[in-house]
Amino acid sequence: MDWPTFALIGRTFARVFPNSLLVLTKPSGLGKDYLLVGFKDKNRLSLETAERRLSCVQQSGNVTLSEPRLLYRLVLSEDLRTLFGREPVNTDSRPLLEFAAPKLMYHSDPMINKAIQSEKWLSPQTRAVIDLVTSDVDAQIDFAAYALSVYEPFPNMVDLSAATPPQKERFFKLMESYCADNPLDYALLTDEQLKQRCRSIQIQTIQDKIELVSDKAASYFYLAGLYDDQGMLDEAIASYFKSLRIKPDNADAHYNLGVVFVREQRYNQAIRHLAEALRINASLAEARYNIGLALTRQGRLDEAVTHYIEALRINRDNADAHYNLGGVFMRQGKLDKAIIHYAEALQITPNSADLHNNLGYALAGQGKLVEAVQHYTEALRIEPNLANAHNNFGCVLVRQRKLDEAIKHFTEALRINPNFPDAHRNLRDALNRRAKITGDWY
Repeated sequence: MDWPTFALIGRTFARVFPNSLLVLTKPSGLGKDYLLVGFKDKNRLSLETAERRLSCVQQSGNVTLSEPRLLYRLVLSEDLRTLFGREPVNTDSRPLLEFAAPKLMYHSDPMINKAIQSEKWLSPQTRAVIDLVTSDVDAQIDFAAYALSVYEPFPNMVDLSAATPPQKERFFKLMESYCADNPLDYALLTDEQLKQRCRSIQIQTIQDKIELVSDKAASYFYLAGLYDDQGMLDEAIASYFKSLRIKPDNADAHYNLGVVFVREQRYNQAIRHLAEALRINASLAEARYNIGLALTRQGRLDEAVTHYIEALRINRDNADAHYNLGGVFMRQGKLDKAIIHYAEALQITPNSADLHNNLGYALAGQGKLVEAVQHYTEALRIEPNLANAHNNFGCVLVRQRKLDEAIKHFTEALRINPNFPDAHRNLRDALNRRAKITGDWY
């Protein structure tokens, strides 16, 4: 729905239940669903009442809630009249909602969230409870247990940097218990140790139960992803093949298998599976990109260009495709085109030292030395230990006859990478040039 309709419902509810709340439905605080809670009396939120009734909630096997204060994290506003305004409400004689609902059934309005955030109101008592349960690590873990019990894990559920070792272990065990029975989006986890433990639990669980599950193709696919993330590529490949034997037209399985083969440098097999993924789903820009990557590494540059361009036709903001297409054009001596794609990639990822270095190299190849220096300088600001950028910068400085500065950059490149043949040669040549000018031989 849109904000006017949302506010209409809120005003109507608040007219019937003056003492009411607007509450989130997801523990993460995200999503587009909200809950209106009405009270028959003026007490509104009451911890004493909630604590008396907590035992009823705890009899449920569907939710884990150690204390009612945790749910204060879901409360958005305690003043619905101010939040929703004092305009007309929905009544039998003025059924405003009936006219709005059909046309708005699939409508989403970002103004809803903006309006709530700007007009919501919480009492000092409620704010104090929320501050307590969001800052206390044990309360964070208790809330994580609640979130997991309703199958809603979310990022940064617990501040592990503030957790003691026992608290950390308690949370890890909670996550392991959840992972033993449920799939997990590992992007939600930032702690590598926790990821490793959860993957290990899931791998073992799926291996033990694979013959009992109804959708073996999905289970093998998920298992392959776990193996891949653990660096167990042979096992990942075997599981992807098992999934594809059951469900041959799974574009994602073909794509993932192709990506693994690219990393394994098995390029012909990679291209075959990536092409099959595209046959099933022609809009997979990443499959196009990875075919281009495999062809590039085989030296089939003209074919690679075709696939990179097609990947960019599907998704113009694919920085990696721009980067690699620029690299192919560099190898083909097409500096103008290389510069265009390096610049496009920089628009998307402006803090890439490699991109600034490569763009500088292409510009230097066209004799645009001042612009090249700007990009080498930016590359080294972002990544001071980028040996290749120091070496390339030194070459431009030699061409500008700034030998002392060039020698510093060649020397720095060798400090970072002592086994850098080009930097050794360039440093020797620069020293010899300076010696011819100054007569100071080394």
